[in-house]
Amino acid sequence: MLLPSPGDWTQIIDGRANDPRMLRETTISTDGKTTVTHDYAACIDGWIEHGWNVSKDDPAGNWTIKVEIAGYVPQVWRVVFHE
Repeated sequence: MLLPSPGDWTQIIDGRANDPRMLRETTISTDGKTTVTHDYAACIDGWIEHGWNVSKDDPAGNWTIKVEIAGYVPQVWRVVFHE
């Protein structure tokens, strides 16, 4: 996920202070604008599911979310969040 400016990662950072295993497969870039999550999701009836949350302190603007699944063409969503 690519954000237009640094995101609010407080929930992840605080959660990791209490449990270092929390979202251990998620990395956040040093500039706070990019995050990558390696995850497993079961495919049920041709569907996979994953969720993201937007914080009130996350930046408005153009976001890019890319999902890559081995053996398939990456899927990209470009969304605009307004204040």
